Amino acid sequence: MVPAASPEIGAWQRCTGLWTVKADGSGSGFGHCHLVEADGKQAALSWEGDASGGTWERVVGTGPGPVKGNWKPGARFAAGFRITLWEGERAG
Repeated sequence: MVPAASPEIGAWQRCTGLWTVKADGSGSGFGHCHLVEADGKQAALSWEGDASGGTWERVVGTGPGPVKGNWKPGARFAAGFRITLWEGERAG
């Protein structure tokens, strides 16, 4: 498990996806994240976007956390780790 920034406070998540890069260096991608809150509640998120950021949406989950929002890339570290800045809104 890799600790990461998350739309749920006190949580960790692991994200996977596919990222394509064009000849001009631009790119875009999509994927999913598995989220586990400190109290054990879980959720799955789908995401998509490009190098400047994108959107995410909760696909399924047991917690009352945010259901959709935006993400922006943050600091990049060695070994491919990156901090992603997530923001979101709750349903209703």
